[in-house]
Amino acid sequence: MARDAVTLTLVDYNEKRLTEKRIAFIDECFRYKNQKSVTWVHLDSLKNTTLLKSIGDGFGLHPLVLENILDADQRAKIEDYGDYLFLNFSGFAFDKAKRFLTTPISAVFGPKFVITFQEGGEDFFAPVREQIRNAKSRIRKEGPDYLVYAMLDALVDQYFTLVDQLEENVELLEDRLTRTSSQKSLQNLHTLKRQLTHLRRAVAPLRDVLSNLERGSTRIIKKSTIVYMRDVYEHMIHLIETIETLRESLSGALDVYLSRESARTNEIMKVLTVISTVFIPLTFITGVYGMNFHFMPEIPSVYGYPAALLLMLSIGGFMLLYFHRKKWV
Repeated sequence: MARDAVTLTLVDYNEKRLTEKRIAFIDECFRYKNQKSVTWVHLDSLKNTTLLKSIGDGFGLHPLVLENILDADQRAKIEDYGDYLFLNFSGFAFDKAKRFLTTPISAVFGPKFVITFQEGGEDFFAPVREQIRNAKSRIRKEGPDYLVYAMLDALVDQYFTLVDQLEENVELLEDRLTRTSSQKSLQNLHTLKRQLTHLRRAVAPLRDVLSNLERGSTRIIKKSTIVYMRDVYEHMIHLIETIETLRESLSGALDVYLSRESARTNEIMKVLTVISTVFIPLTFITGVYGMNFHFMPEIPSVYGYPAALLLMLSIGGFMLLYFHRKKWV
């Protein structure tokens, strides 16, 4: 008997009744699995491997399923074990420091039960619990397959909320880049691009999972639930398209930034080139009269120095006027 009074919760319901509580002893949840109701067991910490093994033994889970649950690097997938299905996906959120966090989530569901596992993170299924608490909600009349649909739907809705935040950040960054360029803006752009790439890589496999579910390729999914799975699948397609659009927007913003920086650099180089070009003849004149010869015709003249200055000013002024007419300056 494994004890875990904090991380294990039970929700057991049908159309007429609801039981929702924390479980102190794991054996307590096993007596619900053969009742005419839907049993949902949720474990929000994977540190207690003894508890995890007890759940696996009690519900007859394959050892490979338990290994997959403990593997935090698993990508979204679905596996059919005959009497039950194993799902693996991820939840996403921002922490208080606006850092992007990923929470691996696993689910096992059979004809009468659903078991979910996650290591910390947010309560991504809070909206599902609210539906279950409503005695008139559709979920109270349906089976575990509909509960899994509700979970996936809540998760995809959470994805959209996250993408909406990223979209707002992208729009603010694009607006900032149209007004000014800075290293901080460039760093923010690369951060957003990494977040969108990470999100895209994580949710793309879930599209394949939902495609499998909406095709009804397993007997555990009832035909009446397939249409709901198809709706979530379509939402996922729209989500991925939105992520791709945001990535393209960031690529466009990066191109604008680089073009502006290139134009700015070219402008600076043009100014420096003009200055250098103006000073080439002036440097030549000063070089000639700076030679250490005793017999130069202009040296003894009283007007030699002012004449040289006037000549240099005239040449410089003429060149600047020429550049101006050519619209080079």
